[in-house]
Amino acid sequence: MPAKISMDMFFSSGGGLPFGSCYGNDIGWSQAAAQNTWYNVSDADMVDGVLHNVAHDGSGKLTVTYAGMYKIDYCVSYECDTQNKHVETGIEISGSGSANAAGHNHIHLPNVAAMANTEWAVSGTCILDLAANATIEFAIGTTDAGAPTITVEHLNIVCIQIGGT
Repeated sequence: MPAKISMDMFFSSGGGLPFGSCYGNDIGWSQAAAQNTWYNVSDADMVDGVLHNVAHDGSGKLTVTYAGMYKIDYCVSYECDTQNKHVETGIEISGSGSANAAGHNHIHLPNVAAMANTEWAVSGTCILDLAANATIEFAIGTTDAGAPTITVEHLNIVCIQIGGT
């Protein structure tokens, strides 16, 4: 039988794992979304959450101080002005131009006229290996033709370092 290992963690004032969050309530960010294009939600109404060795730019972009494995969570409520659309969500790392495959989520809006401009909620989570000074941004888009307007109402992004690289 393997030996039982017990570990107690103690963090003095200012210590602990790096973590950070930001959120926006009733931000009203909107974008006419082209097919297969990711848009980062950047809005001056995004507010600092709790930050420790993670910085927030005041518009929804988090920057980690140290390299390592990070657990990243997001939750968002949004509207799309057109029915029968696939709206995708995810996390973009360091201006890559697209959402990372891990943490990717989507909702297919029903083909019913009454479903346009209905508020939807979606969340995602992932664990990613980030470099020092990597940035984390929420991204949203559609895979369908046309240019529906997507409006983000509420957004919350949280990251916490869970290990080394």
